[in-house]
Amino acid sequence: MLERTLYLAPTAVRVEVTDGVVTLRGEVLRQSLLPIALRLCRSVDGVVAGHDQLCYTFDDRKIDLDPPKIHGTL
Repeated sequence: MLERTLYLAPTAVRVEVTDGVVTLRGEVLRQSLLPIALRLCRSVDGVVAGHDQLCYTFDDRKIDLDPPKIHGTL
């Protein structure tokens, strides 16, 4: 499910399940994928809890998406 939904390589994230508790381990490209991956796993029937032990390569939480501001006059 993580590969299809988040376009992750099959080897990027290891999923371990013990008594309905899911643990995600591995590395994803963007930090913003961490809560999404955990939420997807928690949505699966039979999952009672989820733990995130993922690392990320790039912190995309602070990207400025606003258009550049022009200072001065033209």
